[in-house]
Amino acid sequence: RVSIDCVLCPDSPLPIPVRGVLTTILDAHNSFVAWPEKWVIVGDKDVVDDSFAANGEVASQLQKFGKIIEKMMKSSQISIPLENGVFEKEIAFNYFLKSDLLDICNMKKLEVNSMTAYLRGHWLLLIIDMTSMEVFWLDSMVRKVIDLDVKFIVNDAMKVAAMEMGKRTKGNPTWELVKCPKQTGNKECGVYGMKFMKHLMEDPLMSTKYKLKELGEQNDI
Repeated sequence: RVSIDCVLCPDSPLPIPVRGVLTTILDAHNSFVAWPEKWVIVGDKDVVDDSFAANGEVASQLQKFGKIIEKMMKSSQISIPLENGVFEKEIAFNYFLKSDLLDICNMKKLEVNSMTAYLRGHWLLLIIDMTSMEVFWLDSMVRKVIDLDVKFIVNDAMKVAAMEMGKRTKGNPTWELVKCPKQTGNKECGVYGMKFMKHLMEDPLMSTKYKLKELGEQNDI
């Protein structure tokens, strides 16, 4: 258990929340909360000590993040390479504007509409509708369940966004597991996710729900 005395990012979710009571860092200010031991640094040391860095995936990730920031500050845009094997061919068109990355680092709203694919060793697509407070889950793997960890995080983010928009909400957003074409191998998930996005972005006069229904009627992309 740790005591939170100073809050830097008030809206950040607690790693071990107390549902309905303490969900963000700000909620736990001046309180004791459960905390993962690997994220606790004991003593008067810099960000990560040598013993932690030896085992520490965190140290490696911090170094990689630092290199990205260095590149970002020297250019108006940066390219983040994809892992080998994500697609059949190597591609290098994934460029990000420095202004957008700075907005993300500073927790500012982006000035563009976006649809984001979630990655945990596998690409899938979430369509978030803030008007109706609905989330549509599209997964090209043969799965019949929605990841509860993702659902919990997205629900909290949508509630915070709704509050900032001055919108009153009751209960949690509604989730729908959308029927969509399924991949035949184990490496095509990124291509399927982009194909889903392409289909949803075409014909702006057609509703999203109708386009999702069309996807469900397709056997392949």
